[in-house]
Amino acid sequence: MDEFTRYPADIYGRVTRTLITWVVPVAFASFYPAQLLFDTERMKWMALAAPAVAILTFMAAYRFWSVAVNHYQGVGH
Repeated sequence: MDEFTRYPADIYGRVTRTLITWVVPVAFASFYPAQLLFDTERMKWMALAAPAVAILTFMAAYRFWSVAVNHYQGVGH
């Protein structure tokens, strides 16, 4: 996944871009916030949505972790 953050999301095809934006939101960690620095109006709303996406991703990961920990019975079982 780290390789996707090294290049702009624009170079990937539609399916890959959708995957790295909405399924595994790595583009929100690098590409979209950089749009604010480059002052491009094209994707400014996506850059401003990055903190909300980060919070939602954290909440989903925390929920998944909590459910998984509650079902864990140890290595011996």
